[in-house]
Amino acid sequence: MNWPLVGEYVKNVWAIAGPLVGVLIGAYIANLNQRQQWISDCKKEEYSRLLGLMTKSVSLFILAKSNTLPEKGFERERALAESWSSVAEDIHSKIFIVDKLEAHSVFDRWMQGFQMYRQGNEIEATSKAWGKLLDDIRKAAIDDLGG
Repeated sequence: MNWPLVGEYVKNVWAIAGPLVGVLIGAYIANLNQRQQWISDCKKEEYSRLLGLMTKSVSLFILAKSNTLPEKGFERERALAESWSSVAEDIHSKIFIVDKLEAHSVFDRWMQGFQMYRQGNEIEATSKAWGKLLDDIRKAAIDDLGG
């Protein structure tokens, strides 16, 4: 075997293939980073939307309980039902954070707060239950997003 000739051949092939391999590896890493950033952005969007809807809904229920909600009678009940259902729908429509929501029993805890409200419990107890739920979701978001 003529090793100097083999060495020269490998060197010539590597001169052509080396940059191509480098570009392919760089593209793979860039694609992987871009995908991770996209997933992170989607998670942030899902957490943000859920927290916003829940905060708005809790505020609406507190106003209704204190009789300071502008709507009365049927309009009031419709507003509360729409608020509750939009949160429930949002919880169940999550894709990227579903594991965190399940780990914290978010839907069950949301329903427990709603039942407390419907049973006429003190608004302070209901607010604390929902407040704890919101805090747990925020903590899960910070943990999940690496903040």
